[in-house]
Amino acid sequence: MCYIERFTKLFEESGVKSAVYKNTLWGIYNEMVQPIGPVMFDYSLSFEEAKYILNQVGGILIRWTDGFVENETKGWYAVICDKFLDISELPSKNRSEIRKGLKNCNIEMVDAGFIAKKGYEVFISAFSRYKGVKKQKLPNLNSVIIL
Repeated sequence: MCYIERFTKLFEESGVKSAVYKNTLWGIYNEMVQPIGPVMFDYSLSFEEAKYILNQVGGILIRWTDGFVENETKGWYAVICDKFLDISELPSKNRSEIRKGLKNCNIEMVDAGFIAKKGYEVFISAFSRYKGVKKQKLPNLNSVIIL
């Protein structure tokens, strides 16, 4: 069984709206429809296709990506700061927050497999602490697919 079929079944059991269009599963999260699958794939849509998927799944907007594009004119990520700033050039509140973060956090590069294996546990832990949020039935870790 491929991941699309397994996630479709998971969404059905969890009561999450979803639809399959052109071999891609589209799910809804916080009123936003988005593709479910590896982010490096191209999920580009025409206006008509996006409108069709919104009608199938619901939601107020749709998000997609054209995958990881490796050229200067079409980057996948946004630039937050385009020049180096020494910590001494920042306002004091920002400096203390950065120092606190560096003291309390370990920063290291990880691969997608690590995120797939560990990310779900972090999500469940964080979600269990949310207050005042309508909580959906969370799937059992054994029913989630590690790609």
